[in-house]
Amino acid sequence: MMANRSSPKTIAISVSVVIATYNRAHYLPQALDSLLHQTRPPDEIIVVDDGSTDETAEVAEHYNKQIRYYRTENRGKSSALNLGIPLAQSSHIWIFDDDDVALPDALQSHIDFLTAHSETDFSYSTNYVYSGTSDIWQQDKWSLKTIPAWPVDLFLIRSMEGINTLFQGMLIPKRCFAEAGPFNPTLLRAQDSEMLLRLARRFKALNIQKPTFVLRDHPGPRGPTMKVHSVHQRSAIQLQYQQRIFRLVRDECPLAIYLPHEPGTDLPVLTETEHGLALLQRSCIMFRQGLTNEAMMDMKDGLDRLNEIEQPTSQVKSILSKALDIGPWRLPRPYSLIINLSFTLKATGAKSLAPSIARGIFWTLQRSLHTHQWRAAMRSAAMLCLAVLLNAGSFSHALMRSSSSRIDAS
Repeated sequence: MMANRSSPKTIAISVSVVIATYNRAHYLPQALDSLLHQTRPPDEIIVVDDGSTDETAEVAEHYNKQIRYYRTENRGKSSALNLGIPLAQSSHIWIFDDDDVALPDALQSHIDFLTAHSETDFSYSTNYVYSGTSDIWQQDKWSLKTIPAWPVDLFLIRSMEGINTLFQGMLIPKRCFAEAGPFNPTLLRAQDSEMLLRLARRFKALNIQKPTFVLRDHPGPRGPTMKVHSVHQRSAIQLQYQQRIFRLVRDECPLAIYLPHEPGTDLPVLTETEHGLALLQRSCIMFRQGLTNEAMMDMKDGLDRLNEIEQPTSQVKSILSKALDIGPWRLPRPYSLIINLSFTLKATGAKSLAPSIARGIFWTLQRSLHTHQWRAAMRSAAMLCLAVLLNAGSFSHALMRSSSSRIDAS
């Protein structure tokens, strides 16, 4: 049984920053300076050097009176954080990256928000992204990354659909990490994603709705010594680890977590309709992680269980639209997938949902065109054309119904 664990009504918030670093001596000083010059400075900064072979030790020596520095052999970010977090002496943990910078009022903003919202457990924020190669503080080179302010009962689901929140923008009570357990040391990438899912299942999170840090998007190498990779390999390797995580989540977590629910409370027994909706939501999440075999099984089972497909609800349409609103590079054999999807819709009597699935592909096409990703745009366009061709009757019916609605309205 999960008891509801809200933050105490009154708590004096103290903050320990924990940084796991590896061969980032050229970036680390800017990260540390941005933390030390906060309008409300952290109570302590813990730097765990994961066996760096550059000048990281010398950089730490320069800050020796302002930080607590620990050096360990190279085992990866998870192991470094698992060393640093238990050493923290504050009530809250702020995990920060060694190559990013915090905005001057970041910590004060989080503390003010948590103080004003005692019903929540931890906070998260938006951020800027810097893609240049010179001074990260060049604000004309910043682009704003937006994150919706999800209700607490949707945070887990939205995080699974597309994990947009980063620990650099989160202030989390140390007790939450104690309950969730340590970072998974076998995950050399996506370890933050896996931890976030554990936290989101147990604790309430709210968006402070302002940027608090600048993410540095740079071409440097990633990963520990045993699995160093270039920036060009980053997305593919990240996806491999995320697929491993989501296969485990699918196998081990109750189906009820895929429907809105209060974190940290007992999950309800699902009705037949809720069971179908949960399967469709899980299918959507599996599609977005490139796990198409698992996604197709859940979609077929979910559609079979639902009775209102002839007049599908807006919730069903929304879930299926999101399912393929993803970069086509995530999908193995995307054209075969569209064919299989079309057959599944027909076999389950859900042909009317074809436009909803196509809508997600169209959103991806629009985004690819906007960002000049021409190869992705061409693949999305081909997928969209195939979906329309295979489901022409459904699109014609939807168009006629839309035209009829406009005539009635006039």
